[in-house]
Amino acid sequence: MISKVKICTKCKESKPNTSEYFNKGSSNKDGLTPFCKICNSKRAKEYYINNRSKLLEQKKDYCAKNKDIIKLKNRAQHHKNKKRNNLYSRVYHHKHKDVLNKKNAEYRLTPIGIYNELGHHRKDVRKCTGEEFVKWHNNEPKVCKYCDLPEEYVTHIISAFSRNDKRLSVDRLDPKGGYELGNMALCCFTCNLVKSDYFTAQEMQEIAQKYIKPKWQEKIKKLGLTELEERDNVKVR
Repeated sequence: MISKVKICTKCKESKPNTSEYFNKGSSNKDGLTPFCKICNSKRAKEYYINNRSKLLEQKKDYCAKNKDIIKLKNRAQHHKNKKRNNLYSRVYHHKHKDVLNKKNAEYRLTPIGIYNELGHHRKDVRKCTGEEFVKWHNNEPKVCKYCDLPEEYVTHIISAFSRNDKRLSVDRLDPKGGYELGNMALCCFTCNLVKSDYFTAQEMQEIAQKYIKPKWQEKIKKLGLTELEERDNVKVR
């Protein structure tokens, strides 16, 4: 006869002999492990802390060798719990809306975030890898190729053209080509919008220098951004 009370071999406390307090263990007569769930949890945490590097390496190797199997399992699991997952996701996003919006906004300003946005609707136009794009973006001068607007002024100037943004956009020098090395340039939203598919890079540069650049230079003077220029060592060309 199985006792209704069981003593944990770890903490020596008496607890009800049920699956609520003990994990399942097929090797024992009562079908439960000799130590309680609390002790088992503590033991697992201690083991993970002491063997973290080894466990992470094992997990990495397993995922690399069983990529397709894991993908199928995750898809089946998601399909099985689709309604529950969607409900949880909606509740979580509603509860943490401000935090998530802030994180997403910060991510969209990073080079890799910009890269992922390039292929949001058409991935076929993205002809370079994320690593190549990040390296290119980091080395590229942060001024508009056409009107010379420094990225530091984008937030202050862009509102004059009914657009709220905090960074320079990425333009394809040849619209028929893709986002690839040698065919990309950083430019402000205004120049990107005006150029579209109508003007070549050289034509757009002439237009921007003659008409757009004087406009934002005038805007800077009105806003009194000369102090910002001196503080950030931004040269208005």
